[in-house]
Parts: sequence; C-alpha cells; structure tokens
Amino acid sequence: MVFYKSNEYNSVIDFRLSNVLSRPIPDQKAAARSEQLLLETYSVSVPSSSSSRNCEMTVDRVSKDILTLHHPATLLQIYPVLTGADGNCLYRAMSLALTQSERHHVHLRLLTAIEIILHTNHYDTSSKKYVDLICDNRIVVCSYDQLVKEAVILKSFSSMCHMYALSAAIGEPVRSYYPPQFNAEFVSEPHTRKVVGRGVNKSSPPVATIMWSQTSFGDTFNPNHFVPLVQRNAQNDAEISVVNVDDDDTSADAFVDLSDDIDVHNVSVHEVERDRESDGNVNDSREESKARGDIDECQMNETKEGVVENVGDHIDKPHPLACGILNGNFLSVEELISIFENPNESKSLNHIPSGLKENVVFLLKNDPKSDSSNDSKRSFPDDCGIWDTKTGTSPKSVFLKTNDGKLKLIFLRKGHYHFQKKVKGKMTYEKIEPQPSPSNLVTIQRYYTTLKKDKQYRKRVTCKLETDSQYSICEYIGKFPGLSSHGNSKSGDSEYVRTPSAVMSEMSALLKQKTPLQVYNEMTLKHDELSGPKNKQQVRDKKKNDKLKDNPTSGNKQNLADHIAQIDNLVTNNETIVQSVIRNQGKAPCLILYTEEQIKDMKNICCTGKSILGVDKTFNLSDMHVTVTCYKQVSIVDETSHDHPIFLGPIFIHDNSDFQTYSNFFMHLSTILASTDCSKLVIGSDEEAALVNAITHAFPNSTHILCSRHIQQNARQRLTDDAVSKSDRDTILDMIFGSDGLVNANDSICFDEKSVEIETKCEDISNKFLSYFQKRLKETIRKKVNEPQIACDLESWTNNNSESINNVLKHLVQWKSKPLMDLINAISTYVNAQFKDIRRSIVGVGQFRLSKSHKHFEVSKTVWVSKTDEERSRLYKRCRNFISKDSKTITSTDGQTTVVAPRAHGKKLGQIKRKINAKTTTITKKVRT
Repeated sequence: MVFYKSNEYNSVIDFRLSNVLSRPIPDQKAAARSEQLLLETYSVSVPSSSSSRNCEMTVDRVSKDILTLHHPATLLQIYPVLTGADGNCLYRAMSLALTQSERHHVHLRLLTAIEIILHTNHYDTSSKKYVDLICDNRIVVCSYDQLVKEAVILKSFSSMCHMYALSAAIGEPVRSYYPPQFNAEFVSEPHTRKVVGRGVNKSSPPVATIMWSQTSFGDTFNPNHFVPLVQRNAQNDAEISVVNVDDDDTSADAFVDLSDDIDVHNVSVHEVERDRESDGNVNDSREESKARGDIDECQMNETKEGVVENVGDHIDKPHPLACGILNGNFLSVEELISIFENPNESKSLNHIPSGLKENVVFLLKNDPKSDSSNDSKRSFPDDCGIWDTKTGTSPKSVFLKTNDGKLKLIFLRKGHYHFQKKVKGKMTYEKIEPQPSPSNLVTIQRYYTTLKKDKQYRKRVTCKLETDSQYSICEYIGKFPGLSSHGNSKSGDSEYVRTPSAVMSEMSALLKQKTPLQVYNEMTLKHDELSGPKNKQQVRDKKKNDKLKDNPTSGNKQNLADHIAQIDNLVTNNETIVQSVIRNQGKAPCLILYTEEQIKDMKNICCTGKSILGVDKTFNLSDMHVTVTCYKQVSIVDETSHDHPIFLGPIFIHDNSDFQTYSNFFMHLSTILASTDCSKLVIGSDEEAALVNAITHAFPNSTHILCSRHIQQNARQRLTDDAVSKSDRDTILDMIFGSDGLVNANDSICFDEKSVEIETKCEDISNKFLSYFQKRLKETIRKKVNEPQIACDLESWTNNNSESINNVLKHLVQWKSKPLMDLINAISTYVNAQFKDIRRSIVGVGQFRLSKSHKHFEVSKTVWVSKTDEERSRLYKRCRNFISKDSKTITSTDGQTTVVAPRAHGKKLGQIKRKINAKTTTITKKVRT
C-alpha cells in the first residue's frame, strides 16, 4: 500500500504503529523510526499557514456560550472556531490553527505518537530517568502504555501530556486555555499554561491557543473537546490571526496580536447554530464537513466588503443562568412580589454569575449570615465594572395588599400609615383607618445604579425587608458597553473587574498570619484568573486598610502630632490608659501611662516592701523612649515555675532624658502616692545620673538601690581598659561582687575591712583602678548597694526583671518600631490581660494560681458559675485589696515548730553597725599620797 505520494500531502489512512502496541518498547521504537524515515524520505510535512488559501471559518457556538458564562471579556477580542468532534479534536484544532484546515490532523497525531515512543524518558513516569515536563501534581498523568495507545489509535482521548508531545513534534510552544472555574486551584489554573514541549525554545511565542471545550452546553463544565481560539483584527477587516498570549503580560484578559511573528491569512467568520456529537464520524463531503466543522477545503470569501463579524458585539442569546428576560424596562412591583412569593428554586443562585448580562433577571439567595439592615448592595458584586454608587438611589417602599390582590403604595408618617393623594395640584396624605395589619404589608427596598462607562446600562437590586426573606432579585437593563479601567488607574489601559467579596474576606483572614507576598502567591494559585488578587499592591493595600479599621487613627500614622491630638481626645473622654500628656517648651510631649489597678499594686505591694519597683529605659519601641517600671505580683504564682510573675507598672514615654523630664514622671507618681507611707518603698535602677537624681528627689523617704550587675560590668570594663590580666581581673571582681565580697558585707565594719583588702590588692595591680575605686566605686556600693540591702534586709539586687519586661514589650511590637498609638494600644491590651489573669486565678484557670497568702480567696468553678457578676466583682475586689502579713518564718530543727522571724534583728531603726555591746570600765580611784 502506498503510504505517501512524493511531495503532495495526503491524509494518513491508518497507523501501522497500532500493530506493535502489544510488543516490547524496542519494537515500538523501531516501528516509530521506520515511520519517521518515511516522512523524511518523501519530505512529508505539515504545510505552513502561508501556503493555505483564503478560507471561511465558523464560530463554535457551544464554546462561545461557555466563554460568555465564564470569561465574557475575551469575546471582544477573540472567537472560538468550530472543530470536528470525532475524538481527533486536539489535532484538528491544531491543524486548523496552523493551516486554516483540519485535513492534516492525522499527520499531527502521527508526529505526536512518534515523539512519545522515541523519547520514553519524557513521558514514562515509571522511568528512573523520567523528565517531568508538566511539573504540576494537580494534573493527572496516565501510564505510559495508555499514553501511547491513546496517541496511536484514531479517535482516542487526548490529555495534557499529548499536548506537550504535540508541541515537541511541531517544534513550537502552544497555549492551553481552560475557562475559569470556581475550583480553579485544581482545574483551570493548572490547565491554563504555556505548553513548551521537549526541545522547544521557551522564549518563543505560542503558535496557537487551544481551548478546552465541550460538545454541548450544560449546567456544569466537563470538557470533552478542543477548539482553537482566533483573534479578531482590531480594524474589523478580514485579517484574522491565531491567538497568542505573551507570558510576560500581566493582564489576565489580554490577547497579544502576533501577526508580525506568524503568517496570517484572510478569512471570514460567521455564526451557525448546530448540535455536535462527540462520537460522530467525519465525512469528507462539503455538506457534512461544514455541519461538523471539518473544513477540508478552504472556501473563498464571497462577502463584498470582507468584514469579519464582531462576535463580542452581537450576542443574541440571553445569559444561560438568568431566570427571566426583560424588554428594556425593570420589573413592576407586582412582578417582583410574585417572584418573591413564588420563587423558582431551580433558578436561584448564590451569587451573580459571570458573563454578559443584558436585559436579564437573576434570583439570588440571601446570605443567612448577612444583616439585611446593612448595605445589601455590597452583597451582590458582579463582573460588569465600576458602578456609579454615589448617584444611585435606594428607596424603601411599603405596599398594602388590597382585597382584590392589588398592591397600593402607602407612606409612614408620624407612626401611622397614610395614602398619598393629589388635591388641587398639591400632594396630601390621608390617614388609613383602621391601620393595616402587618400581615397585609409588604416592604421592599430597591437599589438603583448605573455603570460609570455608560449611563444607559443600569442595574437594580430588590430586597424584601422581612426576617424570613430568602431571596433578592437583581436586574440588568441595556447593552453592556464593555469593561473600563479603574478610576485610580495610572495607565488607563487595563479592564477593571471588582474582586469578589469572599476573596477579599479570605485575604483579610490570611493577612493576620502571613506576609502580603505569601498571601498573594497562595491566593493566586488557589483562585482562577479573574477572581484572584489583581496584583501585589492590592494585597498590601488590604493589609493597610485592615490595620486602619482595627486601629483607627485620624491623619498620617507616622505624624506624631496627629497621634497626640487623638490622645488628647481620648484623655479628655477617659478612654485610654494615658493619664497625662506633658508639654514643655522646646521639647517633645511626654506621656504617663497607668491604670488604677497598677496604682493599687504600688500601694499594696511596693509601698509595703513586698517587691522592689524596678525602673529601666528601653529603646526602639517607637519614635520616643519608653521608661518602664515593673514589680513582682505577690498575690499569684506561675503554675510551672512557682515564682511570682513580673507585672508592668506605670510607664513613661518621652524624648528627652534629662533630670527635668524624668522629674515630671516621678513627681507625678509621688503625688498619686502622697497619702501612702512610702518609707518601705524600694526603687531600683541603673546608674543613669538624671534618672537616679529624679527618683531620689521625688521619693526622699524611700530607698534607692542600684543594679549590682551594671556596676560590675562598669568595673570590669575599667579593669579591661587598664590592661589588667584576666586572673587579676577576676580576683578583684570576686573581692568586690562575690558572695563574700564587698557588696554583701554584713555591716559597716566588715565593709571597711574588705575595702582595705581590695585597695591593698589594687595597689600592686592598677593604680588607675585603685583611684576609681577610692573616689567613686566604694561609695557608690556603700550608699546604693550595701546599706540599702542591710536596711531593707535584701539580697544583692539586679534589674533582670526590668530587662525581662522590656523583652516582652519588644515581642508585643514584633521587634519593630511602632507608631505611637499602636504602641499605646499594645501596652493597654497587655496590662489588662495581666489583671485578667489574676481574676482567672481565683477560679484556678489559666497560667497562674493564687499564692499561699491569698489561697483563701480561691473558689471552685461550680461556685464561680453560680455567682452573679456583682458577687464575682466583689470577691475579686477583696482579693485585690488584701495585704498579707510578713510571711518570713523560722522552723525548728525537728520541723515541729514554726515562728515568725524577727525583722529588726535586735537593731535600732537605721542601725548599720555590727551589734556589739558597749564596753564598760571602772574608773580607777587615785590613791592619795
């Protein structure tokens, strides 16, 4: 049998490859090489598009309806071409796109089969050397044997793998297009791509766009057919080019004209109505080929003007999901009420569908979670573009059902319903007697708006204002003018479609946990081309707007003056933790923050000597410094460590760090504590001079203690600067700060003795450090470390608690400098949460438990539930006001007796010398001589 005839191409009658399907792979490859050699010997190839004659193409109405429903904007620029549906549709579509004829489809299938058989490693997933061309596990790949069988046998199923093999066979990229679906993450998103086969240049533009379609239109989209997409010339002339989409194009709806890159031909397009069978046979006769779309021979264009019909401008079929068609006017009230009272459940929709909407009505299901009293217009977004909501109206109307079943408009005035009448050219209202029953009233609200691009294109949403209303009605009047760019668009060349509200809500939820870039990438993969985020800037703007809603601040968030103005209003209305805003000439404002609960703890805990009030300045929380106070909350203990937790005390936010600035804060606290005995108050800090002076000035009767760790670090640095060896350095530091060192001397005599020893040691090591010790360090340790420890019976104190609470604050702001209002809100939330933990500890819930001194306030959960809110608050107040007695006790050696330890140790008040009884002597009497 003659398979090919010289250079003239004839369709391949059958595959001899089918005879070797059951044989081993080497036999299949030998047969494929034989077929490849025949093609090369007789120079058989697919003719280029330049050798094709002018032809007439037919619009595929089924594919057009699919695009109208799922992606209507594309119809303004492209149209799907009718293709034979006999199981060879992928190759027919490619033949039609390349040559304007389907007659080469068997040749293309043969080339695809040869490609798959000869290059097993690129298509056999079980091969150890498998090269994954698709790189997406959402696309199901069949076994290699099945793939070869479907490629060899005519009228067999084609998949994405065959498309990659076809791209490799023709040596050019191909565009695969899958209409957008709701489950885009697993369907349309992975199948819409640039298909680059083995050995094909990735940078080359696609030579054709093949659309996944179906042979008949239905409610669900189950593709079983392929058609090529052809681009209509912008000048509306007879030139048509195959659709090619640039990979770098950021617009989802853009189709780039590549007529300069490929050879195009004059074709004309017309639309025909036809039914298509997926398993029909293709007849070579002209009549059947036209009916089935297999145009074996091109027809000359017989139109005089050669104008291609604009399929985007002529839609003679209503939206397939519409529940009714309008005649240019909105429905009457009677028609609306009739739909509400007798809804067609099968025609109801959860949202306004995508697609062209002209003179149609949709019945929409109301979201049960939404409140009809809110802005219902936002509940029904569509893909029509920008609606002019500012000029829209939303009248609310009440109708009375008369006895004859008609509806009459009535008006509510001064609590009573009236009829409206016109008397002598003037509107009057006549009160209805008796007043109608609510069961006879129907209240509806209608929202009217027009499209900004064309005021003749109108939309109306009607809602029935009843609690049991399940539906709303949406109507579209006029001819859709197409999409326009957003009003804020700088380029003005992109078509705007509103992002669905569900997508925006999902975006807000994800932004609370992830970065904008992560959210953009995740949602782009999940949603289809039209419903996903428009760009990265939209996600960033969404995060910014959500923050503004959560933390509303008038003006610029980086403008300190705006924040101070807002804080002034909050302080005036007593709605903030900020208690005072201090303004001094030439200085930035200062803020003092605390709550009544914190002041109560200062009085009950710090002023009674149960905890030291630590003070420390921290940085990088905001544009200003933050001086934090903290203390141990002795009423509760941590469930794990059994230690008292560190609580945040009053806070000072300031810019300057001089004596006057600090005095504003501590004098304010001194005034608040004026009625409280502060003689037992111990305040600890570092050696910052202005801070120390402000504390001692504001609290002269209180004790001030320095952090021994900071003093030790300063002394270590002095010794290092003086080039003292490590062994000598450690010896001196241990003599000063060790457990038996100078800081822990029991009395003044021991202190002086240890000082002499240290000075003697320093004379042999470093004269500079000796001078520093004698002039500054010794007296600092005596007055600010040793004497306070002896007087208040304290151990060596460090400000580790302050450093710990500073670390907590930096975690609150995520280690980033925050605007002032954001920092204040974070501090307020943290402080309130701390005191809520005390309340929870009363019931034994949470991280903390009541300490032994407050254990008698603990109640069971059952008792707590039975108490009223007033009783709970009273119990909590008693617990907070309780001041425990001195808990220091001494237990006997046998463990049988426990007594309270003496606090004064037999010393006089303020005595720091060793307890030594005065020596008594007898006066010697002089003997008279």
